[in-house]
Amino acid sequence: MKQSKVSKAIQQYFKNTTLHGFKYLSSVHYVDRSLTSVYGSVVWVVWCCASAWCAGSLCVVLWRRYLQVPALLVLCDDDARTLSYSRYGVPTVAACLPPDVVADMFLHRLSSNSTLTEQIPSSLARVLAGKPTLTDQLELFDDLLASNNTTLAHMMMNHAPNCDEEAIIKCRYQKRMVPCQQLFEKTLTYWGVCCVMRPEKLLPKFNTGLVSRSHTMQSLELVLQCKRGPFPSVCQRKCAEKSCGCRDPLFKHVKSDSELPVCSTARLICLRSHDLKQHENISCSCLPPCRKITTTMVLESNPMNQINNTIDNLFSGIDVARSVVMNLRVNLHHSQVFLLNPTETWVTLLSSLGGVFNMFLGVGLFSALELIYFLMIKLPVAIRKSSEVDHTNKYTTPVTLR
Repeated sequence: MKQSKVSKAIQQYFKNTTLHGFKYLSSVHYVDRSLTSVYGSVVWVVWCCASAWCAGSLCVVLWRRYLQVPALLVLCDDDARTLSYSRYGVPTVAACLPPDVVADMFLHRLSSNSTLTEQIPSSLARVLAGKPTLTDQLELFDDLLASNNTTLAHMMMNHAPNCDEEAIIKCRYQKRMVPCQQLFEKTLTYWGVCCVMRPEKLLPKFNTGLVSRSHTMQSLELVLQCKRGPFPSVCQRKCAEKSCGCRDPLFKHVKSDSELPVCSTARLICLRSHDLKQHENISCSCLPPCRKITTTMVLESNPMNQINNTIDNLFSGIDVARSVVMNLRVNLHHSQVFLLNPTETWVTLLSSLGGVFNMFLGVGLFSALELIYFLMIKLPVAIRKSSEVDHTNKYTTPVTLR
Protein backbone atom coordinates (compact mmCIF):
# COMPACT_ATOMS: atom_id res chain seq x y z
CA MET A 1 0.00 0.00 0.00
CA LYS A 2 1.35 3.38 -1.01
CA GLN A 3 1.87 5.80 1.89
CA SER A 4 -0.14 9.06 1.66
CA LYS A 5 1.47 12.47 1.57
CA VAL A 6 -0.11 13.49 4.89
CA SER A 7 1.05 10.45 6.84
CA LYS A 8 4.48 10.76 5.28
CA ALA A 9 4.72 14.42 6.36
CA ILE A 10 3.62 13.59 9.92
CA GLN A 11 6.10 10.70 10.13
CA GLN A 12 8.87 12.91 8.78
CA TYR A 13 8.04 15.58 11.39
CA PHE A 14 8.19 13.14 14.30
CA LYS A 15 11.47 11.75 12.98
CA ASN A 16 13.26 15.11 12.69
CA THR A 17 11.55 17.13 15.43
CA THR A 18 13.35 18.59 18.41
CA LEU A 19 10.59 17.22 20.64
CA HIS A 20 12.92 14.62 22.11
CA GLY A 21 10.17 12.41 23.47
CA PHE A 22 7.97 12.33 20.38
CA LYS A 23 10.80 11.77 17.88
CA TYR A 24 11.14 8.15 19.03
CA LEU A 25 7.59 7.40 17.86
CA SER A 26 8.96 7.17 14.31
CA SER A 27 12.15 5.30 15.16
CA VAL A 28 12.98 1.81 13.89
CA HIS A 29 12.06 0.33 17.28
CA TYR A 30 8.56 1.81 17.07
CA VAL A 31 7.78 0.33 13.62
CA ASP A 32 8.98 -3.10 14.72
CA ARG A 33 5.84 -5.19 15.21
CA SER A 34 7.18 -7.67 17.75
CA LEU A 35 5.09 -8.09 20.91
CA THR A 36 7.72 -6.64 23.25
CA SER A 37 8.33 -3.64 21.01
CA VAL A 38 4.58 -2.97 20.68
CA TYR A 39 4.19 -2.90 24.47
CA GLY A 40 7.17 -0.58 24.75
CA SER A 41 5.76 1.72 22.09
CA VAL A 42 2.39 1.91 23.87
CA VAL A 43 4.11 2.76 27.15
CA TRP A 44 6.17 5.39 25.36
CA VAL A 45 3.06 6.98 23.82
CA VAL A 46 1.32 7.03 27.21
CA TRP A 47 4.40 8.60 28.78
CA CYS A 48 4.55 11.31 26.11
CA CYS A 49 0.84 12.09 26.50
CA ALA A 50 1.19 12.27 30.31
CA SER A 51 4.10 14.69 30.00
CA ALA A 52 2.12 16.85 27.59
CA TRP A 53 -0.88 16.82 29.96
CA CYS A 54 1.29 17.90 32.91
CA ALA A 55 2.82 20.69 30.86
CA GLY A 56 -0.62 21.91 29.75
CA SER A 57 -2.00 21.83 33.30
CA LEU A 58 0.91 23.86 34.66
CA CYS A 59 0.57 26.35 31.81
CA VAL A 60 -3.09 26.89 32.74
CA VAL A 61 -2.11 27.45 36.39
CA LEU A 62 0.59 29.96 35.42
CA TRP A 63 -1.76 31.83 33.09
CA ARG A 64 -4.49 32.10 35.73
CA ARG A 65 -1.98 33.39 38.27
CA TYR A 66 -0.77 35.97 35.75
CA LEU A 67 -4.34 37.19 35.13
CA GLN A 68 -4.90 37.69 38.88
CA VAL A 69 -2.06 40.28 38.92
CA PRO A 70 -0.50 39.23 42.25
CA ALA A 71 1.50 41.89 44.04
CA LEU A 72 3.69 42.15 47.11
CA LEU A 73 2.99 44.88 49.68
CA VAL A 74 6.35 46.35 50.71
CA LEU A 75 6.97 48.89 53.48
CA CYS A 76 9.64 51.32 52.28
CA ASP A 77 11.31 54.35 53.80
CA ASP A 78 10.28 57.67 52.27
CA ASP A 79 12.75 60.52 52.18
CA ALA A 80 11.46 63.80 53.61
CA ARG A 81 13.61 65.81 51.22
CA THR A 82 11.86 64.31 48.20
CA LEU A 83 8.49 65.21 49.73
CA SER A 84 9.45 68.82 50.43
CA TYR A 85 9.13 69.85 46.78
CA SER A 86 6.64 67.24 45.60
CA ARG A 87 2.88 67.56 45.50
CA TYR A 88 2.73 66.07 49.01
CA GLY A 89 4.82 68.85 50.53
CA VAL A 90 1.89 71.07 51.47
CA PRO A 91 -1.51 69.62 52.31
CA THR A 92 -4.68 70.94 50.74
CA VAL A 93 -5.90 73.90 52.80
CA ALA A 94 -9.57 74.89 52.83
CA ALA A 95 -11.08 77.95 54.51
CA CYS A 96 -14.82 77.37 54.91
CA LEU A 97 -17.63 79.62 56.02
CA PRO A 98 -20.14 78.00 58.39
CA PRO A 99 -23.13 76.65 56.43
CA ASP A 100 -25.57 78.62 58.57
CA VAL A 101 -23.81 81.87 57.64
CA VAL A 102 -24.07 81.02 53.94
CA ALA A 103 -27.72 80.04 54.37
CA ASP A 104 -28.48 83.42 55.93
CA MET A 105 -27.13 85.06 52.78
CA PHE A 106 -29.69 83.51 50.42
CA LEU A 107 -32.75 82.55 52.51
CA HIS A 108 -34.35 85.97 51.97
CA ARG A 109 -34.34 85.21 48.23
CA LEU A 110 -36.33 82.01 48.77
CA SER A 111 -38.92 83.38 51.19
CA SER A 112 -39.80 86.80 52.54
CA ASN A 113 -41.14 85.30 55.77
CA SER A 114 -38.08 85.46 58.02
CA THR A 115 -39.97 83.98 60.95
CA LEU A 116 -40.76 80.86 58.95
CA THR A 117 -37.12 80.31 57.92
CA GLU A 118 -35.47 81.34 61.17
CA GLN A 119 -34.40 77.81 62.22
CA ILE A 120 -33.34 76.60 58.76
CA PRO A 121 -29.66 77.79 58.94
CA SER A 122 -28.95 76.02 62.23
CA SER A 123 -30.70 72.86 61.01
CA LEU A 124 -28.63 72.90 57.81
CA ALA A 125 -25.40 73.33 59.78
CA ARG A 126 -26.28 70.41 62.04
CA VAL A 127 -27.18 68.04 59.21
CA LEU A 128 -23.97 68.83 57.30
CA ALA A 129 -22.00 68.12 60.48
CA GLY A 130 -23.72 64.74 60.88
CA LYS A 131 -25.62 65.71 64.01
CA PRO A 132 -29.23 64.71 64.78
CA THR A 133 -31.68 67.23 63.38
CA LEU A 134 -35.46 67.59 63.20
CA THR A 135 -36.71 67.00 59.68
CA ASP A 136 -39.56 69.51 59.64
CA GLN A 137 -37.25 72.48 59.01
CA LEU A 138 -35.33 70.55 56.36
CA GLU A 139 -38.52 69.53 54.58
CA LEU A 140 -39.60 73.16 54.61
CA PHE A 141 -36.24 74.09 53.11
CA ASP A 142 -36.69 71.47 50.37
CA ASP A 143 -40.10 72.91 49.51
CA LEU A 144 -38.62 76.40 49.23
CA LEU A 145 -35.86 75.16 46.92
CA ALA A 146 -38.35 73.27 44.75
CA SER A 147 -40.74 76.22 44.51
CA ASN A 148 -37.89 78.46 43.34
CA ASN A 149 -36.63 75.80 40.89
CA THR A 150 -33.12 75.69 42.35
CA THR A 151 -30.86 73.39 44.37
CA LEU A 152 -28.84 73.63 47.56
CA ALA A 153 -25.50 73.46 45.75
CA HIS A 154 -26.52 76.20 43.30
CA MET A 155 -27.63 78.60 46.02
CA MET A 156 -24.54 78.03 48.16
CA MET A 157 -22.14 78.52 45.27
CA ASN A 158 -23.86 81.66 43.98
CA HIS A 159 -24.25 83.46 47.30
CA ALA A 160 -21.10 82.47 49.21
CA PRO A 161 -18.37 85.16 49.19
CA ASN A 162 -15.57 84.85 46.67
CA CYS A 163 -12.05 83.84 47.67
CA ASP A 164 -10.60 87.34 47.54
CA GLU A 165 -10.66 90.25 49.96
CA GLU A 166 -14.15 89.20 51.06
CA ALA A 167 -12.84 86.05 52.77
CA ILE A 168 -9.03 85.79 52.59
CA ILE A 169 -7.16 89.06 52.84
CA LYS A 170 -3.46 88.14 52.70
CA CYS A 171 -1.35 85.03 52.12
CA ARG A 172 2.32 84.31 52.75
CA TYR A 173 4.19 81.13 51.90
CA GLN A 174 7.77 80.45 53.02
CA LYS A 175 8.12 84.12 54.12
CA ARG A 176 7.07 85.35 50.67
CA MET A 177 3.85 87.23 49.99
CA VAL A 178 1.61 85.33 47.58
CA PRO A 179 -1.56 86.63 45.86
CA CYS A 180 -4.44 84.74 47.43
CA GLN A 181 -6.60 84.92 44.31
CA GLN A 182 -4.12 82.70 42.45
CA LEU A 183 -4.08 80.05 45.18
CA PHE A 184 -7.66 79.69 46.32
CA GLU A 185 -10.81 78.86 44.41
CA LYS A 186 -14.39 78.55 45.58
CA THR A 187 -15.38 74.87 45.63
CA LEU A 188 -18.16 72.71 47.02
CA THR A 189 -16.75 70.39 49.67
CA TYR A 190 -18.00 68.04 52.36
CA TRP A 191 -18.41 70.97 54.77
CA GLY A 192 -20.14 73.28 52.28
CA VAL A 193 -18.64 76.07 50.17
CA CYS A 194 -14.92 76.53 50.89
CA CYS A 195 -11.96 78.43 49.51
CA VAL A 196 -9.65 75.54 48.63
CA MET A 197 -5.94 75.91 47.99
CA ARG A 198 -4.39 73.36 45.65
CA PRO A 199 -0.75 72.48 46.43
CA GLU A 200 0.03 71.87 42.75
CA LYS A 201 -0.62 75.57 42.06
CA LEU A 202 1.76 76.67 44.79
CA LEU A 203 4.77 74.38 44.66
CA PRO A 204 5.97 74.59 41.02
CA LYS A 205 6.12 78.39 41.23
CA PHE A 206 7.73 78.90 44.62
CA ASN A 207 9.68 75.66 45.20
CA THR A 208 12.45 76.01 42.65
CA GLY A 209 16.16 75.66 43.13
CA LEU A 210 18.37 73.72 45.49
CA VAL A 211 17.65 75.95 48.51
CA SER A 212 13.90 75.40 48.40
CA ARG A 213 14.41 71.65 48.02
CA SER A 214 16.38 71.54 51.24
CA HIS A 215 13.43 72.84 53.29
CA THR A 216 11.86 70.39 55.70
CA MET A 217 9.33 72.90 57.05
CA GLN A 218 6.49 74.18 54.90
CA SER A 219 4.93 77.38 56.28
CA LEU A 220 1.71 79.02 55.08
CA GLU A 221 0.20 82.09 56.74
CA LEU A 222 -3.29 83.43 56.04
CA VAL A 223 -5.28 86.45 57.15
CA LEU A 224 -8.94 85.47 57.21
CA GLN A 225 -11.96 87.74 57.32
CA CYS A 226 -13.96 86.76 60.13
CA LYS A 227 -14.86 72.74 62.01
CA ARG A 228 -13.11 70.24 61.90
CA GLY A 229 -14.62 66.77 61.25
CA PRO A 230 -13.87 63.43 59.64
CA PHE A 231 -13.92 63.40 55.86
CA PRO A 232 -15.21 60.11 54.47
CA SER A 233 -13.39 58.23 51.75
CA VAL A 234 -14.88 57.75 48.30
CA CYS A 235 -15.70 54.14 49.14
CA GLN A 236 -17.49 55.08 52.37
CA ARG A 237 -19.39 57.89 50.65
CA LYS A 238 -20.57 55.59 47.85
CA CYS A 239 -21.56 52.96 50.40
CA ALA A 240 -23.65 55.50 52.31
CA GLU A 241 -25.23 56.72 49.07
CA LYS A 242 -26.10 53.15 48.10
CA SER A 243 -27.67 52.56 51.51
CA CYS A 244 -29.66 55.80 51.49
CA GLY A 245 -30.70 55.53 47.85
CA CYS A 246 -29.54 59.01 46.83
CA ARG A 247 -26.29 60.89 46.20
CA ASP A 248 -24.75 63.84 48.01
CA PRO A 249 -25.75 67.16 46.40
CA LEU A 250 -22.43 68.79 47.36
CA PHE A 251 -20.26 66.34 45.40
CA LYS A 252 -19.52 66.20 41.72
CA HIS A 253 -20.39 62.78 40.39
CA VAL A 254 -19.28 60.89 37.33
CA LYS A 255 -21.74 59.47 34.83
CA SER A 256 -21.63 56.01 36.41
CA ASP A 257 -23.28 57.40 39.56
CA SER A 258 -26.09 59.21 37.73
CA GLU A 259 -28.65 56.46 38.33
CA LEU A 260 -29.09 57.62 41.93
CA PRO A 261 -31.21 60.74 42.46
CA VAL A 262 -29.86 63.76 44.31
CA CYS A 263 -30.66 63.70 48.02
CA SER A 264 -33.02 66.28 49.36
CA THR A 265 -31.94 68.28 52.38
CA ALA A 266 -34.06 66.08 54.63
CA ARG A 267 -32.36 62.95 53.27
CA LEU A 268 -28.94 64.37 54.16
CA ILE A 269 -29.58 63.07 57.68
CA CYS A 270 -29.09 59.57 56.30
CA LEU A 271 -25.91 60.45 54.39
CA ARG A 272 -24.15 62.56 57.00
CA SER A 273 -24.89 60.26 59.93
CA HIS A 274 -21.65 58.87 61.34
CA ASP A 275 -23.48 55.95 62.94
CA LEU A 276 -22.25 52.96 60.91
CA LYS A 277 -25.01 50.73 62.25
CA GLN A 278 -27.39 52.53 59.92
CA HIS A 279 -25.64 51.00 56.91
CA GLU A 280 -25.24 47.43 58.16
CA ASN A 281 -27.48 46.07 55.39
CA ILE A 282 -24.95 47.19 52.76
CA SER A 283 -21.54 45.51 52.51
CA CYS A 284 -19.01 48.32 52.17
CA SER A 285 -15.69 46.41 52.10
CA CYS A 286 -13.77 49.69 52.27
CA LEU A 287 -10.06 49.03 52.68
CA PRO A 288 -7.77 51.45 54.53
CA PRO A 289 -5.51 53.56 52.29
CA CYS A 290 -1.95 52.40 51.66
CA ARG A 291 -0.56 55.89 52.32
CA LYS A 292 -1.16 57.01 55.90
CA ILE A 293 -0.43 60.56 57.00
CA THR A 294 -0.12 61.15 60.73
CA THR A 295 -0.63 64.73 61.88
CA THR A 296 -0.18 66.47 65.21
CA MET A 297 -2.13 69.66 65.79
CA VAL A 298 -1.05 72.36 68.21
CA LEU A 299 -3.32 75.38 68.65
CA GLU A 300 -1.91 78.60 70.04
CA SER A 301 -3.90 81.80 70.40
CA ASN A 302 -2.18 85.13 70.85
CA PRO A 303 -3.88 88.55 70.94
CA MET A 304 -2.83 91.00 68.24
CA ASN A 305 -1.89 94.09 70.26
CA GLN A 306 -0.13 97.18 68.95
CA ILE A 307 0.36 96.00 65.39
CA ASN A 308 0.10 99.47 63.88
CA ASN A 309 3.86 99.95 64.09
CA THR A 310 4.85 96.47 62.96
CA ILE A 311 7.32 96.01 60.13
CA ASP A 312 5.73 92.74 59.03
CA ASN A 313 3.78 93.22 55.80
CA LEU A 314 1.38 90.45 56.76
CA PHE A 315 -0.02 92.45 59.68
CA SER A 316 0.02 95.89 58.09
CA GLY A 317 -3.34 97.50 57.44
CA ILE A 318 -5.58 94.78 58.89
CA ASP A 319 -8.50 95.26 61.25
CA VAL A 320 -7.73 93.44 64.50
CA ALA A 321 -11.37 93.27 65.52
CA ARG A 322 -12.49 91.59 62.28
CA SER A 323 -9.45 89.54 61.22
CA VAL A 324 -7.78 86.31 62.24
CA VAL A 325 -4.18 85.46 61.37
CA MET A 326 -3.48 81.75 60.87
CA ASN A 327 -0.02 80.23 60.68
CA LEU A 328 -0.03 76.71 59.23
CA ARG A 329 3.20 74.72 59.36
CA VAL A 330 3.90 71.24 58.07
CA ASN A 331 7.07 69.61 59.39
CA LEU A 332 8.29 66.83 57.11
CA HIS A 333 9.98 63.83 58.69
CA HIS A 334 11.24 60.52 57.44
CA SER A 335 8.22 58.30 57.02
CA GLN A 336 7.33 54.90 55.66
CA VAL A 337 4.96 54.21 52.81
CA PHE A 338 3.44 51.02 51.44
CA LEU A 339 4.28 50.17 47.84
CA LEU A 340 2.66 47.50 45.69
CA ASN A 341 5.24 45.60 43.64
CA PRO A 342 3.77 43.20 41.07
CA THR A 343 5.28 39.71 41.30
CA GLU A 344 3.99 38.45 37.94
CA THR A 345 4.84 40.22 34.68
CA TRP A 346 5.02 39.00 31.10
CA VAL A 347 8.76 38.39 31.56
CA THR A 348 8.23 36.10 34.55
CA LEU A 349 5.36 34.41 32.69
CA LEU A 350 7.59 33.57 29.72
CA SER A 351 10.32 32.37 32.06
CA SER A 352 7.91 30.08 33.91
CA LEU A 353 6.41 28.70 30.69
CA GLY A 354 9.88 28.03 29.32
CA GLY A 355 10.83 26.08 32.43
CA VAL A 356 7.64 23.99 32.26
CA PHE A 357 8.07 23.08 28.58
CA ASN A 358 11.75 22.32 29.03
CA MET A 359 11.12 20.10 32.06
CA PHE A 360 8.20 18.01 30.77
CA LEU A 361 8.68 18.12 26.98
CA GLY A 362 12.35 18.98 26.57
CA VAL A 363 11.56 21.77 24.12
CA GLY A 364 12.22 25.44 23.79
CA LEU A 365 11.38 28.35 21.53
CA PHE A 366 12.75 26.68 18.40
CA SER A 367 10.52 23.65 18.97
CA ALA A 368 7.47 25.92 19.18
CA LEU A 369 8.48 27.66 15.94
CA GLU A 370 9.04 24.28 14.34
CA LEU A 371 5.56 23.09 15.36
CA ILE A 372 3.95 26.30 14.07
CA TYR A 373 5.83 25.92 10.77
CA PHE A 374 4.65 22.33 10.44
CA LEU A 375 0.99 23.12 11.19
CA MET A 376 0.81 26.30 9.09
CA ILE A 377 2.93 25.40 6.05
CA LYS A 378 4.10 21.80 5.65
CA LEU A 379 0.90 20.03 6.70
CA PRO A 380 -1.44 22.13 4.46
CA VAL A 381 0.95 21.58 1.52
CA ALA A 382 0.92 17.83 2.12
CA ILE A 383 -2.89 17.79 2.34
CA ARG A 384 -3.20 19.74 -0.93
CA LYS A 385 -0.78 17.44 -2.75
CA SER A 386 -2.59 14.38 -1.45
CA SER A 387 -5.95 15.71 -2.70
CA GLU A 388 -4.42 16.49 -6.12
CA VAL A 389 -3.09 12.93 -6.44
CA ASP A 390 -6.48 11.46 -5.49
CA HIS A 391 -8.23 13.71 -8.02
CA THR A 392 -5.80 12.66 -10.79
CA ASN A 393 -6.20 8.95 -10.03
CA LYS A 394 -9.99 9.29 -10.11
CA TYR A 395 -10.16 10.62 -13.68
CA THR A 396 -7.31 8.55 -15.18
CA THR A 397 -8.37 5.62 -17.43
CA PRO A 398 -6.59 2.45 -16.38
CA VAL A 399 -4.60 0.69 -19.10
CA THR A 400 -4.52 -3.11 -19.11
CA LEU A 401 -1.47 -4.78 -20.63
CA ARG A 402 -1.85 -8.23 -22.07
